[in-house]
Amino acid sequence: MSKLPLYQCHKMVRAARIVGIEPCDTELNTVLNLSEQFPDGVARAVKVDTAWKTRNPKTAIGGYFVVYEDENGEFTNKSYTAYSPAAPFEAGYTLAGSDPAVRIIFGTESASPDLTFVEIENREGKAVSVGTWSEDPAGYKVLTITAAGVHSA
Repeated sequence: MSKLPLYQCHKMVRAARIVGIEPCDTELNTVLNLSEQFPDGVARAVKVDTAWKTRNPKTAIGGYFVVYEDENGEFTNKSYTAYSPAAPFEAGYTLAGSDPAVRIIFGTESASPDLTFVEIENREGKAVSVGTWSEDPAGYKVLTITAAGVHSA
């Protein structure tokens, strides 16, 4: 698996924590009770069929029901849905509009064209760093931190 290309997620999803799982009819459909209402404020549960349960066999209370944008970039009844365990979901997504755990602010370049001041801020404080730019073998610009100082917020 470590030979596969590495990707970073940069998409928006809609999701809610699953707080209950109940059978709902004789067709073996299941209701997932969710911790959040949908944007229209109506539903706090979603019904999934056996095909969905087959694609998501580890669905469990505490994980997330996730809705992805459709091919038009919208959230509709044609959107792909899936289950995500809590730990990977929470490590990969932050609630839109919330305060991120870490914010990186690039400062102005110094007298040296390859030197940049960078401020890295988390909830506990800030680290002001100095870094140099280089290019990696694939042609991407890389900032290497060469000096850092920490002060509290």
